[in-house]
Amino acid sequence: METRVKRYSRKNRIKRKIKKMGFWKIIRKILKILLRNMILLLIGLAYESYILIKGFNNIIAKLFMMMPRIQKVALIYLLVINFGMNVYDTFYIDKPKNIKESASEKVAITNTPELPQNLAVEEEKKEECIFDEVSCKIHSKAKKIGMSEEQTLISIAISRWETGNYTSKAFKEKNNVGGMMCTSGLIHYNSLDEGIEKFLINLKSNYFDIGLDTIEKIQKKYCPVGAANDPTGLNQYWLGGVTNLYNELHSK
Repeated sequence: METRVKRYSRKNRIKRKIKKMGFWKIIRKILKILLRNMILLLIGLAYESYILIKGFNNIIAKLFMMMPRIQKVALIYLLVINFGMNVYDTFYIDKPKNIKESASEKVAITNTPELPQNLAVEEEKKEECIFDEVSCKIHSKAKKIGMSEEQTLISIAISRWETGNYTSKAFKEKNNVGGMMCTSGLIHYNSLDEGIEKFLINLKSNYFDIGLDTIEKIQKKYCPVGAANDPTGLNQYWLGGVTNLYNELHSK
């Protein structure tokens, strides 16, 4: 039998605990427990309704309905708890990993070769293009055929000047991005990619690779002042125009 001293000491402990927790904290805790149980009961009721709606003729539904009320409640609680655990395992991202998962992850990390930081930065720069769409296509193709950044910017500046910033008739109707000519006049290309490729290969093979690597040197061969195919004397503006476009590209 419990003695009077023990009963009083237990009561004092309970009083001290209640005093320490505070009235509103106790109320909140009780409400939280009631709310949780209410939610579980509602889910259980919904699950029971689902079983009945799905098919009363189902043997499982019949057996369920034949069970005593206490067993029904117990079964519903078990189903709800199982459902809650499945939801927890599915959506709780920060759940602790087991030893096998941690070990396999460590192995995967140690076996992955680390890329140098400067290489990663270079890859990002290669993918980035801050120019317009056509200039970006020229930039990408120039890099693929081995042009330097300086040569690439010169090529874009020449193309923009020759096509009036990609608005000329030769550009729109002939896919000619650099004023490329033959004996019969401006050359027609089947696609823009083809026109860009021929333009860049011409610059690389017939200019950059033989030492004509500045705008001034290129101008004397590419667009000489006083040429027979320039009766109106527009070639005299080529050097200044291309240089200005190059400086604009270089400043970006």
